[in-house]
Amino acid sequence: MTGDAHPIHLHLVHFEVIGRQEIVFDSKADDDGFILDGIDPGDDGVYLEPQPTVQHNSVAGDEDTYGSGFIIRHPSNPNDAYGADVPKPDEIVENTPKDMVTAFPGQITRIKARFDKPGRYVWHCHILSHEDHEMMRVLHVGGGHKDPSP
Repeated sequence: MTGDAHPIHLHLVHFEVIGRQEIVFDSKADDDGFILDGIDPGDDGVYLEPQPTVQHNSVAGDEDTYGSGFIIRHPSNPNDAYGADVPKPDEIVENTPKDMVTAFPGQITRIKARFDKPGRYVWHCHILSHEDHEMMRVLHVGGGHKDPSP
């Protein structure tokens, strides 16, 4: 949801790029994808909503130390969120198993992966400043999380 392309890396597993589609933004969203205060969404595309984000140096419960992030809101009909398929550029090779893919701005990138065991896997952006600011996330594969406390 930025103007940057993001080189996304998924640890410990190879995947196949299935395809890409354009993101359709809500007709009432501004140029950055947000709905301004006091305006109701058009319910015809995705939009962004500001959300406080806990960062590595945040103090739990003290929102003054949180960063600013966003949550992606989808329309009531999920099909309205995605537009046309995006053809693969000739200079990009995506027909081989990969562990990194470039996620282009304004697009959804779909991948298919086979995980050989349940557990936690890490995915992140290879742009270091993005990795340091919440673009390093855990992906849980398998059954529900078990609380280790008695």
